[in-house]
Amino acid sequence: MKTVLFVCVENSNRSQMAEAFARMHGGGGVDAMSAGSRPSGRINPKAIEAMKELGYELTTHTSKGLEAFNGRSAHPKHTACLAPERCGVDGGGCC
Repeated sequence: MKTVLFVCVENSNRSQMAEAFARMHGGGGVDAMSAGSRPSGRINPKAIEAMKELGYELTTHTSKGLEAFNGRSAHPKHTACLAPERCGVDGGGCC
Protein backbone atom coordinates (compact mmCIF):
# COMPACT_ATOMS: atom_id res chain seq x y z
CA MET A 1 0.00 0.00 0.00
CA LYS A 2 1.24 3.49 -0.89
CA THR A 3 1.08 6.23 1.72
CA VAL A 4 0.49 9.67 0.20
CA LEU A 5 0.65 12.97 2.09
CA PHE A 6 -0.94 16.09 0.57
CA VAL A 7 0.36 19.38 2.03
CA CYS A 8 -0.75 22.99 1.87
CA VAL A 9 -0.52 25.92 4.28
CA GLU A 10 -3.80 25.72 6.22
CA ASN A 11 -4.92 22.12 5.53
CA SER A 12 -8.45 23.44 5.19
CA ASN A 13 -9.30 23.17 1.50
CA ARG A 14 -7.03 21.92 -1.34
CA SER A 15 -5.06 19.33 0.60
CA GLN A 16 -8.23 18.07 2.28
CA MET A 17 -9.95 17.65 -1.08
CA ALA A 18 -6.87 15.96 -2.55
CA GLU A 19 -6.87 13.49 0.36
CA ALA A 20 -10.57 12.84 -0.23
CA PHE A 21 -10.09 12.23 -3.97
CA ALA A 22 -7.20 9.85 -3.26
CA ARG A 23 -9.40 7.92 -0.84
CA MET A 24 -12.31 7.89 -3.31
CA HIS A 25 -10.28 6.77 -6.30
CA GLY A 26 -7.29 4.98 -4.76
CA GLY A 27 -9.20 1.96 -3.58
CA GLY A 28 -7.39 -0.19 -1.04
CA GLY A 29 -3.99 0.63 -2.52
CA VAL A 30 -3.65 4.14 -1.10
CA ASP A 31 -3.36 5.40 2.47
CA ALA A 32 -4.12 9.11 1.93
CA MET A 33 -3.40 11.84 4.48
CA SER A 34 -3.17 15.63 4.48
CA ALA A 35 -1.50 18.29 6.61
CA GLY A 36 -0.63 21.96 6.67
CA SER A 37 2.45 23.96 7.59
CA ARG A 38 0.17 26.36 9.52
CA PRO A 39 -3.15 24.54 9.98
CA SER A 40 -6.26 26.67 10.34
CA GLY A 41 -7.98 24.27 12.71
CA ARG A 42 -11.07 24.00 10.51
CA ILE A 43 -12.18 22.66 7.17
CA ASN A 44 -13.43 25.24 4.67
CA PRO A 45 -17.25 25.03 4.47
CA LYS A 46 -17.07 25.43 0.67
CA ALA A 47 -14.81 22.35 0.45
CA ILE A 48 -17.24 20.41 2.65
CA GLU A 49 -20.14 21.37 0.38
CA ALA A 50 -18.25 20.60 -2.84
CA MET A 51 -17.23 17.15 -1.63
CA LYS A 52 -20.74 16.46 -0.34
CA GLU A 53 -22.03 17.02 -3.88
CA LEU A 54 -19.66 14.22 -4.96
CA GLY A 55 -20.83 11.89 -2.20
CA TYR A 56 -17.86 12.33 0.16
CA GLU A 57 -18.31 13.45 3.77
CA LEU A 58 -15.46 15.86 4.52
CA THR A 59 -16.85 16.80 7.95
CA THR A 60 -15.07 13.74 9.39
CA HIS A 61 -11.68 15.30 8.51
CA THR A 62 -9.68 17.57 10.80
CA SER A 63 -7.18 20.30 9.94
CA LYS A 64 -3.80 19.10 11.22
CA GLY A 65 -0.19 20.21 11.13
CA LEU A 66 2.84 18.49 9.70
CA GLU A 67 3.97 17.56 13.22
CA ALA A 68 1.14 15.00 13.30
CA PHE A 69 3.16 12.96 10.82
CA ASN A 70 6.63 13.17 12.38
CA GLY A 71 8.32 9.84 11.99
CA ARG A 72 5.87 8.56 9.37
CA SER A 73 7.07 7.94 5.89
CA ALA A 74 4.95 9.07 2.95
CA HIS A 75 5.93 8.53 -0.66
CA PRO A 76 5.36 10.64 -2.53
CA LYS A 77 4.56 13.89 -0.76
CA HIS A 78 2.37 16.16 -2.87
CA THR A 79 1.79 19.85 -2.34
CA ALA A 80 -1.49 21.58 -3.06
CA CYS A 81 -0.17 25.03 -2.30
CA LEU A 82 -0.57 28.23 -4.27
CA ALA A 83 1.79 30.12 -1.94
CA PRO A 84 5.10 28.21 -1.92
CA GLU A 85 6.86 30.97 -0.01
CA ARG A 86 4.49 30.39 2.94
CA CYS A 87 4.23 26.62 2.79
CA GLY A 88 7.44 25.69 4.59
CA VAL A 89 7.90 22.32 2.89
CA ASP A 90 11.24 21.27 1.43
CA GLY A 91 13.25 24.16 2.80
CA GLY A 92 10.71 26.91 2.27
CA GLY A 93 9.25 26.13 -1.12
CA CYS A 94 6.65 23.53 -1.88
CA CYS A 95 5.90 23.72 -5.57
